[in-house]
Amino acid sequence: MAAAHSRPPWRLKLRGLDGTELCLQAAPEMLGRELLRLARSQLPAKPGGVLHLSFGSAQVVPNKTLQQLGLDKIDSSGCFTYTRVNLLDAWLALQGFKVNAEALEGVTELSFNREFRRPLQGLTFPGSLRNLTFSVEFNQRLQGVDLPESLQSLTFGHCFNQPLDGVTLPKFLRSLTFGETFDQCLQAVELPRSLQSLKFGESFSQSLHDLSLPKSLESLTLGGRFNDRLHDAWPDRFHWLSSIPWLGRSLLGVSLPSSLKSLTFGVEFNQSLQGVTLPGSLQSLTFGFFFNQSLLGVDLPNALQSLAFGVEFNQSLQGVSWPQSLVRLTLGFAFNQSLEGVALPRSLESLTFGDSFNQSLHIVDLPSLRSLTFGDSFSQSLNNLPVPSLESLSLGAKCNQKLKGVTLPSLQSLTLGSEFIQFRGVAWPCLQSLTLGDAFNQSLSGMALPSSLRFLTFGFAFNQKLRGVALPSGLQSLTLGSRFDQSLQEVQFPTTLQRLSFGDSFNKPLQGVAFPNSLQSLTFGWKFNRSLEGVKLPGSLQSLVFGGRFNQSLQGLILPSSLRTLTLGQHFNNSLQDISWPPELQNLTLGKFFNYMTQMQLPDSLQSLTIFSYTGTAQQLTLPGNLLLLRIAAFTVSAEEVDDFGWELGWPSNWHRVEPEVV
Repeated sequence: MAAAHSRPPWRLKLRGLDGTELCLQAAPEMLGRELLRLARSQLPAKPGGVLHLSFGSAQVVPNKTLQQLGLDKIDSSGCFTYTRVNLLDAWLALQGFKVNAEALEGVTELSFNREFRRPLQGLTFPGSLRNLTFSVEFNQRLQGVDLPESLQSLTFGHCFNQPLDGVTLPKFLRSLTFGETFDQCLQAVELPRSLQSLKFGESFSQSLHDLSLPKSLESLTLGGRFNDRLHDAWPDRFHWLSSIPWLGRSLLGVSLPSSLKSLTFGVEFNQSLQGVTLPGSLQSLTFGFFFNQSLLGVDLPNALQSLAFGVEFNQSLQGVSWPQSLVRLTLGFAFNQSLEGVALPRSLESLTFGDSFNQSLHIVDLPSLRSLTFGDSFSQSLNNLPVPSLESLSLGAKCNQKLKGVTLPSLQSLTLGSEFIQFRGVAWPCLQSLTLGDAFNQSLSGMALPSSLRFLTFGFAFNQKLRGVALPSGLQSLTLGSRFDQSLQEVQFPTTLQRLSFGDSFNKPLQGVAFPNSLQSLTFGWKFNRSLEGVKLPGSLQSLVFGGRFNQSLQGLILPSSLRTLTLGQHFNNSLQDISWPPELQNLTLGKFFNYMTQMQLPDSLQSLTIFSYTGTAQQLTLPGNLLLLRIAAFTVSAEEVDDFGWELGWPSNWHRVEPEVV
């Protein structure tokens, strides 16, 4: 009996909308899902895009053969296209519902919630996946798990502590992060050649000497228990080394990478640097909590730009040889040494003191200083500070020195501490941003605020009337603190005001309030719960945010046509069925107690929807076609446009429950 002749494969030529051609060979008996898989393997993944193949009017579907589609030619021409991922189908697929088998195709980011613990064997990750994050409780073996080659970032949470022997890491992986518990030997692990960032948590104490660091590696972070000698062969591109403790180990004789730009020591490190050779390329040096060693005789690199000390450092700076390239110096909580005789570099632009510092600065020459921050103990006079170029000044809790007569001609930003109450008499011509301390509660009546102010923020205690107060004519942002609860009727807001924000106590009626037409953002705090009937919102408003207790009807309220973001707080539970949605509304957030989702028509313009307590069925939920981001309780589905061909789809936070979690 003669053997049956096998039929030759069909030659398929597919063309994309951009002119790209794809040639495939396929047997007539091949299923559509197999042809789609073959095409995906030869085409670049389009973030957020689902691949479709068609030949004339015949669309390739997963469960039909090419013959069943009506193709009967050895040579057939067709086209391939991408459509946006259906967010609802993708979300349902993650919940375990039977939907389109290709529902996850195009997904680029997955993040599992803190309770996710199940094994990954048998789970098929989409070939488009770029970022994969496991949260706190995941601790399953990865042997037998097929991680997609497209993966660029892999992050494990706190509990993960499984060996990686036999695990193939994706060859295009750029970032690999382990949590606090991980402490496994990596001797048999092959790191991808593309890896740029490698981070270990607090418990990691394994030797790195048998681990081949890829030449592409630029950043390495080691945890508090790592106390082994460092690698002898550093990659040429290596720039960042972080959280090095060396409990009781000296750095003498340690060969740090010559290309190193940033070096951060861990909490426990407290060894002298005298005689230690730091790389000449070093630009940033940060010490941890316990470091408290003298810098006398220490050779700091000439390229150093940033130097930061931790909590315990309290050594004299007299006689220290500073690099003339230094622009940022941060001194920690305990530092309280006199600066007399200290020659800080004239290049210094930013100087930060901790909460213990209370020494005079009048004896220090700081001609280039632009930013100066004091901690809570500082209470020295501010008169005649040697800082002619200062643009930003932040004072701590106890500073209550009079500012009248203090000359700071270039100052643009001023932050006052919690006990500061003496603001009258300030007349700095360039001041644009003013933040008043938490204790400030003086009347503003008759007080001349600087005419140059653009940003004004009041602290916790302020609760004075604004009626009759002359706010600066160029003010753009006004933030009122937690206790403010005064009427806004007859308040004259500047015509330039763009942002108005209230604290948690404000709960006064808005009827008759004249909001400026320039207002773009209006935010209410937790307690606001007043009727909006008869309230006129400015036509320029783009963002409207209500706090946790707001539960008033929006019926009859005219939402400005320019509104793009609307947030309704935790207790809001009024029907939105007959609301006239603004044509440009893009972001909508509905609170925990909202229970009218199935009775409303969402606007087609919507791109982001957050629902904290949806309890209906999937079939009852209708989503707009332009939606790019969907959050339902513990589950998040997002899509962002990245190019002309597709959409980036991801799950930046939690998913895995069959039923949505009520939060």
